[in-house]
Amino acid sequence: MILRNDLPDLADLILTLALDHPTLREAVDDYELACSSEQDETLSPELRAEWANIRKELVREIERQTRRISVNPDQQRKN
Repeated sequence: MILRNDLPDLADLILTLALDHPTLREAVDDYELACSSEQDETLSPELRAEWANIRKELVREIERQTRRISVNPDQQRKN
C-alpha cells in the first residue's frame, strides 16, 4: 500500500483506527482510488496529475483525522 510511503509513521495506526471510524475508512478508500487512478496509464497525463493532487489532499486529510482521533479516540466512532 502506498500509504506506507506517504505516511510511514502513521500507516499502521491509520489502518487500525479506520476499522472503527467510518469517515477515516472512507478517506482511506478514496486515497486508494486516487492512487490507482494516478497510476492508470489509460488515463491522460492531465487526469493522472489531477488524481495525484487529490491523493496529496487526501494524505493531509487522513493525517489530520488520524491525529484528531488519536487525541480523542471516541470522536467519529459509530457503535
